[in-house]
Amino acid sequence: MARRYPKLGSFNGVGAGQTAILNVGVGPTYHNIKLRYKTNANQSTIESDIEEIRLLVNGKVVRRFSAVELNKINAFNGIAFRAGLIPIYFSEPWRRNVVSEDTLAWGTANIETLTIEVDIAAGATAPTLSARAELEDTQRRLQNIMMWEKMTVPVAASGLVTLNTLSKKASEVYHRLHCLEDTAADISDVEITLDTLQVLKASDTENQDDLAPRGFTPASDVFHIVFDKTQRIEDGLPMVKGDGSAVSNFNIDFTMAEANSFQIIAEKRGTPSFLR
Repeated sequence: MARRYPKLGSFNGVGAGQTAILNVGVGPTYHNIKLRYKTNANQSTIESDIEEIRLLVNGKVVRRFSAVELNKINAFNGIAFRAGLIPIYFSEPWRRNVVSEDTLAWGTANIETLTIEVDIAAGATAPTLSARAELEDTQRRLQNIMMWEKMTVPVAASGLVTLNTLSKKASEVYHRLHCLEDTAADISDVEITLDTLQVLKASDTENQDDLAPRGFTPASDVFHIVFDKTQRIEDGLPMVKGDGSAVSNFNIDFTMAEANSFQIIAEKRGTPSFLR
C-alpha cells in the first residue's frame, strides 16, 4: 500500500502553561507523526518549552517522554535534530531490514482513540503546534508495538543500586533501556541478570565502545542498554527462558559514581494489556 503524508487536524489548548491535545484519526496504519513547534524553533527552545509528550490509546498512556529525552533517543538512532520538528517514530527506519522496520508501525483498526498530549511550559512565548503523519490506508490491528515505559530510579548514595521492579510479563520483550543520568558518568557500571544468567556486565566506557561501531550514537549523559544490537527485532530480551519457563528475577545492578537519581525509558515490544 502506498504511503501518504497528510497534515493532521489542529491541536486544542495550545498556550503557555497548557496541555495541547490532538485527537488523531483511527483506521490507518501510522509509521510516524512529526510535530512542528513554532515553525522553526531551535533545539534549546523545544527542549525548554515542551515539558512532556504523552501518546494515549483508548485514553491510556502508551508512551511518555520529554522533548529532551526524545531528542536523545532519536539521536542515538541516527536521527539528527531539524529545526522546529519533534518526530515520533512508530516503525523504525534505523532497523536492519524492511520486516524489522515496518512491523512496528501502529495499526489502529482495533482501537477507538489515538491522542497526543503535549505539556507546554508556562514560560513559553507564543507557542504554536501542528502535526503531519506518515501513514498507509491499511487496516491493521494495534499489536506488537514498541511501548515506552518511564520510571525514576531513586539513588540515595553512591555505590550499588539494584532495580528489580521492571515488569516480567511473558508477552513482552525488552529491547532498550535508556538510563538518563543527572550528570554524565553518574552510572559507572551495569550488570543485568535474568535468574542466574548474566545478560550484561559492562562499564560506561565498555558499553559506549561496543555501541559506537554498530552505528549508534550514544549520548555522554545516557547509559544506553541495548539488547537488540543487531537491529533485528527478534533479538530483544524476552521474559521467557529458552526452556519456555517464565523469568523469575530480572535484576539490574547499577554502580553509581554519584548519588543522583535518574530516569529510565524502557523500550519494550508487545501488545498493550488493555487490548489483549
